[in-house]
Amino acid sequence: MRPEILNPLFTEVEALKGVGPQVAKLLKKLGISRAVDLIYHLPTGSIERMRAPSASQALLGRNVILDLKPFDIRENRSGRGPMRVFASDNDGNTISLIYFNNPGWAKRQLPLGQLRTVSGKLEAYGDEWQIIHPDVTEPGEGPQPAVREPVYPLTEGLTNRRLGELVREGLERAPELPEWIDAGLVGKEGWSDWRGASALIHREPGLDAARKRLAYDEIFANQLALMLLRQSQRRHRTATLAGTGELTAKLRLPYQLTGAQRRVS
Repeated sequence: MRPEILNPLFTEVEALKGVGPQVAKLLKKLGISRAVDLIYHLPTGSIERMRAPSASQALLGRNVILDLKPFDIRENRSGRGPMRVFASDNDGNTISLIYFNNPGWAKRQLPLGQLRTVSGKLEAYGDEWQIIHPDVTEPGEGPQPAVREPVYPLTEGLTNRRLGELVREGLERAPELPEWIDAGLVGKEGWSDWRGASALIHREPGLDAARKRLAYDEIFANQLALMLLRQSQRRHRTATLAGTGELTAKLRLPYQLTGAQRRVS
């Protein structure tokens, strides 16, 4: 029987905020059906962003977070070229925000004359500075772009940001578990407890200490499971069948059996 303290980890994903049948189906493709599956859906890396007051030559090629004010929109009427939203930063630099397939939601997200927080990779295209398909939020409204964002294995229809939100909700449900690793080893390795290491690995994907802690937990758990299985088998030994010796007598071995082998046979 499962200990009651572990029940929150086995919460079905459908019970999480905003997870309906469609999202649950996408999560199932990733092998995620419970809160604990989200916790162990570890990031493969991270996106590093730089918060800057304005754009500059030194920031080209980097992921940035800028506050920009759109002042013009140029649409390609043929539908083949991208839509450009021209915006200015605090120093008066012009940044082109590029959107392909002319999405109407881009214009709604970037109303002219209103400040928006924009994040994405700042690149140079000729004399133009641009960000292709940036993320846009209202300053101070809702979740803001993270300076460090973990990158998760995904499936079509599920964004990295949405999966990150679900992972954080799964972590919130994680209970504080009693420590089961020897205190001396925990101190020597500088490990956090299980809940702390699980949260840390999602914030700092490259942190070896958190990964080693979780790896040790997995190996330790497997060894305990094998030990319990062996104990169960010993308690339920089957009756030994007495041999007649007929099969052994038919063997023509190039060596003599040991005493123990003769007793078993």
